[in-house]
Amino acid sequence: MPRVLFVNPWASDFSAFDLWARPLGLLYLAGVARQMGCEPILLDCTDRNHPSLDPRPYGPRSFSCGKYPAVELPKPAALRWVPRKFKRYGISV
Repeated sequence: MPRVLFVNPWASDFSAFDLWARPLGLLYLAGVARQMGCEPILLDCTDRNHPSLDPRPYGPRSFSCGKYPAVELPKPAALRWVPRKFKRYGISV
């Protein structure tokens, strides 16, 4: 059975908050791949419940909403004027 990897990448931005953010379109495509006889594998880089994360700050909260883990990044040149920290939100690589 062929396997297909579906990747929901992390977000690079000034802020991010999980308000029921699920990769619905990607999940639909994975369902189609399964119907076609493939084994879909999902890598969700914005999964706050990923086994590699400490569950205390990012685990389940009311309504499954909450903060993403983040790593500060250098700002892109076009955004240097913005007075906020630029971060990558999601699991680390």
